[in-house]
Amino acid sequence: MAGWATFRAEARAAVHEAFGLPATYLAPGSVGSPLSLTVRWHASAIRHGDLQSDGYAEVRDPVDRLVFDTTEVEPVRNALVTVEGVEYRVDHLYPRNGRFRSAEVVAV
Repeated sequence: MAGWATFRAEARAAVHEAFGLPATYLAPGSVGSPLSLTVRWHASAIRHGDLQSDGYAEVRDPVDRLVFDTTEVEPVRNALVTVEGVEYRVDHLYPRNGRFRSAEVVAV
């Protein structure tokens, strides 16, 4: 019988296949043609400000993340990734989670 880790890995692979977007990846310093791959895009926001007394955030900073399948590419910092016509620069890499790795990206 398969363990929990196996089920979770299979579920992540299914999610990546279902919700993945076509993208291109260009490593820093590369001059050749970019690599075609599939990524998942996640968007969230960090809210700053005085939520206790004012009751609302004064500043809202968007945070974009891309999830890479490391069987396609091992992402590195400062790589350029284009998703649906928007170019992003890989900023912060999170540790691998099975075969997937998330990265915070910044729109260029």
